[in-house]
Amino acid sequence: MSADGSIMVGTGSVPGGYTAFLANVTVGGLITPDEFYQSLGTMGQVGPAVSSMGQLSMSRLGGVAGGQGMQFSVTGPGSGADTGSDAGAGTESGLSSGDEMPGRLDLWMVGSVGTNIELNGDDLGLHGGVGLSWAEGEWRFGGGLFGDERDLDTSHGGNQDIQAVGPGAFVVYAPDGTGLEFRVAAIWQTVNLDLKRGYANGAGSATSSGHTNAEVFGLSGRAQWTRSVTNSFALTPFAEYTWQNTHIDGYSESGGPFPASYDSRDETSNSIRTGLRTDVALFDKVGTWAWLAWDHRFEDKSSGMGGTATGLGAFSYAGSKLDQDWADAGMGASWDITERLSANSSLAFALGCDDDSVPDLTATMGFSFQIW
Repeated sequence: MSADGSIMVGTGSVPGGYTAFLANVTVGGLITPDEFYQSLGTMGQVGPAVSSMGQLSMSRLGGVAGGQGMQFSVTGPGSGADTGSDAGAGTESGLSSGDEMPGRLDLWMVGSVGTNIELNGDDLGLHGGVGLSWAEGEWRFGGGLFGDERDLDTSHGGNQDIQAVGPGAFVVYAPDGTGLEFRVAAIWQTVNLDLKRGYANGAGSATSSGHTNAEVFGLSGRAQWTRSVTNSFALTPFAEYTWQNTHIDGYSESGGPFPASYDSRDETSNSIRTGLRTDVALFDKVGTWAWLAWDHRFEDKSSGMGGTATGLGAFSYAGSKLDQDWADAGMGASWDITERLSANSSLAFALGCDDDSVPDLTATMGFSFQIW
């Protein structure tokens, strides 16, 4: 029995034998040790989930750095025009194409929705960003503000509601006439977490809730080479590296018969992504693309997690297992609505990632308006 007399540990008779149990005699809670510690282990998903949100913002920032459109200057079939700095679908003339680009200022907006493959609402993420980019000659600079929200349901009525907001910036260098492009991006976000841990309680369920904050800082670099096969078709092999650190403040739960307190912890991720993208101009000012990439995370477990369970003493976890290898694939389209306004959309799929760190499906929509 605990020192305050609230928690009792013992063995009880059940059909088929005996089992260990934990009982909160003041509140009326009853659970087995295995179920209790399993519920604590579920909270180890929080770090990878926050890290994943930051990586999605980094991915959208990279999309903006790449122009949110075609990777090379093309003119669709039937246009009767040559390729050039004004041709194509949301083109990046002067970046991958090598054409000299006059100074240009764009206002951009991007948003996406991520979910699980079952489309049942148990895992739903909303992500968006708005900012400016400036391009001149071989260089492009830009930045903006990104916001994210992810709502993930866990067992026995548990839930992880995560909200993040913060700035991001990028620099792109594309040497003239080479088809090469080099990008560097950075992002920082402050994160608000409302966490509800669910667990078995006798024949039913119970929850204990807590609130904490986190910070995310990430850096990424990407190199790619675009080869125009024809005026309407190009191939782009690419490789990118992302480093990210997430710090989660410690917090204490309230409510339920078995609340716990968690120590602060840091989640660090190092990942690489390599793949091939194809761009095709179907019509004048309308283009499409598709890609297939392989992702590898160097860490095989999330960061360790420790704390104290009320009336039961300290606990410590080495970290939950993470998928280290998976693939992502998708397709997109961009089109010029007017001479200054362009739009783009894409649909991405994560293949072979079985944990909750990466959404199964992500749909993205973006707009770019040329200010001058």
